Amino acid sequence: MTFDELKEALAAHTIDVLQALKDEGIEPKWVQVGNETSSGMVWEDGRIDWNKPDSQRWLNYVALSNTGYDAVKSVLPNAYVIVHHDNAVHDNEWFYQAFQRYGGKFDMIGLSHYPDWEQWCATNTTAAANLRKLYKAFHVPVMIVETGYSTWDEPRAEQVMKDLFEKMTQEEGCVGILYWEPEVYGGWDARLLLEDGTWRPGTNGTYGLKVVNNGAFTACGQPAPALLVFGSFTDGHGGVPTGDANSDGQVDIEDANVIINIMLGKADSEHYPAADANGDGWVDVEDLNIVINIMLEN
Repeated sequence: MTFDELKEALAAHTIDVLQALKDEGIEPKWVQVGNETSSGMVWEDGRIDWNKPDSQRWLNYVALSNTGYDAVKSVLPNAYVIVHHDNAVHDNEWFYQAFQRYGGKFDMIGLSHYPDWEQWCATNTTAAANLRKLYKAFHVPVMIVETGYSTWDEPRAEQVMKDLFEKMTQEEGCVGILYWEPEVYGGWDARLLLEDGTWRPGTNGTYGLKVVNNGAFTACGQPAPALLVFGSFTDGHGGVPTGDANSDGQVDIEDANVIINIMLGKADSEHYPAADANGDGWVDVEDLNIVINIMLEN
């Protein structure tokens, strides 16, 4: 397969998947092109080869990523396309600078963040600072698209996730946190991957390799304390009151104005996640009505 054929195949696959979803009435708001692409994607063609000169090492990766970007937009023109780096504790500004310098396109930055077992508070703080730096440098929303903590110590996992949420919800540029891999429970072993591509739980105390024991459910299949932290933020906008579109702690005419400006295209909903008062994924007149009703009740 030539490189041009590879790009055509990547575009066709992306369009096929997204069109299938769209045909069923499902239109993703975010689409990530590649997973943890800090070393490129679709190896070997799309690998970032650090042995090559700077101008050459990025070209294939950028070309493939942009092919995915364009394919996403052809089906879902309003979707945010994410470029995903594997470690929020690192200062990744240089990566996105180089990616842009060679023509790379993205609407949102995605970061993986797995807090350190012992130094979790410090790594959460560093991740928040790095997220802030990326937001200020590129003026695009940033999402923690992977996080998790070992199920070995459930009380600590709860504390770690609560600390992460408290720090990230203070960051203007952070628009979400996704847990990975929540459905893994009781220890899942990468060596026990079945031929059909499914997993089965580890046995006899055998726990999974790498992050596959970072589940968010107990061995009995109940939500673990770490997952319940997400429940305390289930309004979808950092735990602020429903209708508090500008997250200033009160629901008033300013929140109504924020929603109206978003509806008119004068403000970006990604900067005001709490504007989606009913949590349906859109900012519209229904959200405005919620704010007005809350104001009337008060």
